[in-house]
Amino acid sequence: MIISASRKTDVPAFFAQEFYAALKKGYIDVTENSGNIKRVSLLKEDVDCIVFWTKNPSPMLEKLDLLEGYPYYFQFTLNPYGAKMEPGTSDKEKITAVFKRLSDRICPDRVVWRYDPVILGGKNDIGWHVREFEKISGSLKGYAKRAVFSFYDAYGKLEQRMKEFDVKKMSQSDMEKIAQGFAEYSLRDGMELRTCAEAVDLQKYGIKRGKCVDDDLVRLINGGNRSFSSGGLRDFCGCAKSVDIGSYKTCVHGCRYCYAC
Repeated sequence: MIISASRKTDVPAFFAQEFYAALKKGYIDVTENSGNIKRVSLLKEDVDCIVFWTKNPSPMLEKLDLLEGYPYYFQFTLNPYGAKMEPGTSDKEKITAVFKRLSDRICPDRVVWRYDPVILGGKNDIGWHVREFEKISGSLKGYAKRAVFSFYDAYGKLEQRMKEFDVKKMSQSDMEKIAQGFAEYSLRDGMELRTCAEAVDLQKYGIKRGKCVDDDLVRLINGGNRSFSSGGLRDFCGCAKSVDIGSYKTCVHGCRYCYAC
């Protein structure tokens, strides 16, 4: 079983102590969409891997030793947006330093950098994104082996919230120009570049379709050879099946583009 912690909220940033307490108990109770309570085992023998999703894992770092014996990796989102778009995120320089500390602790293979989502609007044009990607990629050189990006999707409830940012609908040409720019700098900085749940084919730029819950990476980390069934949640999502232990509407980063808030 692969544990996702979590697509629904930032467990490392806001629920680190609760997670460690559950780890000590060996289980966590999760409320399903139906309202039923599901008990999920956190025993080492039941967990193939834990995938953490976060914008700030610093609350977890002091007690990372409690994860000894568990295979795990982090999906670490580090975007260039300011406080208007991401009001609850910390200073980007501080978060970059946290990224490096985490990578030093657990190795670059297990900290995946996410530039997600790419939003065009206002001053955030194609050139701006490529320049910002270059800066962040350069700062993370040697600290990440993989970078993942996706393009903004205008989910129904987000359209009103995002109006103030004058969001531009992307053409395939826009996507390809962004991808080409990103690919240049990720290659320069030694990172494999992948997309997340994108229909557009960018293989000519050396960009593969990614799997955020990646069974290949899980096997690399845990040293096993087990196969996992597909658990994709939307079109072109290649993720392996996982059990999510978070709850919606509990993240206080307040990112304006986030479907989970």
